Order: sequence, then C-alpha cells, then structure tokens
Amino acid sequence: MNNLGEYLCENCRPYFEQLNRFYEDKIKEFEERIIELERENKEIKKRLLAYENAHTPPSKQRFPVREKSSSGKKGRPKGYPGSTRKFRKPDRTINLTAKKCPPLPWEIREARQDREQNNRRLAKTQTDNCH
Repeated sequence: MNNLGEYLCENCRPYFEQLNRFYEDKIKEFEERIIELERENKEIKKRLLAYENAHTPPSKQRFPVREKSSSGKKGRPKGYPGSTRKFRKPDRTINLTAKKCPPLPWEIREARQDREQNNRRLAKTQTDNCH
C-alpha cells in the first residue's frame, strides 16, 4: 500500500485498497497496449519506407505530395459583417449539489450482481408457485 493508505480511516482503507488494485490492473493493461501499438507502429513505418524512398518511381508512390494552392486567404472576406447571437442575462441562478457521493466502480458491479441474483430467485419462486 502506498503512503496515502496510512492517512485513511479503517472504514475507507479497504475501499482505497480495492480502488488501488483496480487502477494498477488498468495501468498494466495500458502498458501492454502501448507495447503492442509501438510494435505495430514500427512495422507500419517499415512498410511505409518503401513508398518514401527517393529512388521509388512516381508510379509506385502511394501518397502523392499535394501542392499548396495559391488561391490566397481562406475564410470570409475582410470587412464582412459578422453575426453573433445576442446573449440574455440570466434571470435566476440554480445551485446544484449532490445529496451523496456517486457509487464506486465495484459498488456498481456488486449492485448489478445482487439484482441478477434477486431476479433469478424471483423467477425460481414464480415457477415453483405455478406447479
């Protein structure tokens, strides 16, 4: 456990440890994905070299170089009148506060599992009462 766990109360420490394990697993997944993507990127760059080689004839080059257009400035012309929406002044202010903290990821998972168990139990009792 890292240093933050020392400052937590006994009630919060298990949640912190569970959350810490959850994020350590996520970091490990991301590190593996980064390694995979770096390997893929290296292979793609290697294949791309065949098309960027100076000795490759133009007929073999897949990505032709685009020339810049000399049409000048893009966008609306200078002096063009702009149009914006008029802002209204707010007529009231609403303060929103949460009545309780949002559920943690494992609490959502546990609630979903509990609901599924209750549904199975209810379905079983309904079928038992039918016979």
